[in-house]
Amino acid sequence: MIKQFQRDYMQVEETGVVDMNVIKAIDEFQDEYPIETYFTQAKCKCSTLKLVEGDKVCGGFGNGKFEKQKQDANTIEMYRKYEYPGLHRTLFWVLRAWKFYLSHFDQRNMKIELVKSGYRCWSDNNAHNFRKSTNHMGKALDIHMIYNNTKISLENLCDDAREVMISYCNAHYRWQVKNVISLEVGIREKKPEDTAIAATWIHFDVRSFELKYLEDKYFVKSAEQVNGLSMLSLITNKG
Repeated sequence: MIKQFQRDYMQVEETGVVDMNVIKAIDEFQDEYPIETYFTQAKCKCSTLKLVEGDKVCGGFGNGKFEKQKQDANTIEMYRKYEYPGLHRTLFWVLRAWKFYLSHFDQRNMKIELVKSGYRCWSDNNAHNFRKSTNHMGKALDIHMIYNNTKISLENLCDDAREVMISYCNAHYRWQVKNVISLEVGIREKKPEDTAIAATWIHFDVRSFELKYLEDKYFVKSAEQVNGLSMLSLITNKG
């Protein structure tokens, strides 16, 4: 990962050594690709909906329902009902990296428009005909894209954008590979057995992460928490 960062962003020799130049470059990368707007867009929108009687509005990141399922190894992640206490930090660092590669390593001029859907709590699910999916309880983002080319369909645009994430961010279609970003398929990769299809948007998530990487501490409620302290500050304070 460090070698890739040195090669693609810093454009220096790939040593794999985290020296002061790398530390400063990581901070520069964070500043160059801000995620504050995307994070705001990703908050749960249940407060804008007509809720089912008895359901409560959440503060953007669920109400902690089904806490008994938290870190329960006997629960399949796809069916875990637990409302994680925020959005997983990895989602936004991948979003940053993906935006960089869309801008610098792809010539099709594809751009991220917005985060259409991020957190969706149980109140939001119930307001949408009692939807049962749990991927969006802190583990997923749905992205809409912009591409100013009328010769390509939106479906093909999204498939092209997914290919960039696969090539440069180690994303994988579906959920068989552990500890990587998982993508719902589009039209191009669709198989008869696929039930989740993201034809005109990009859905990616951390559902395939092992439980130890889905602890509450990795879920955050602000862009500031995604960023954390600058690398330079951490090194300075440690010294």
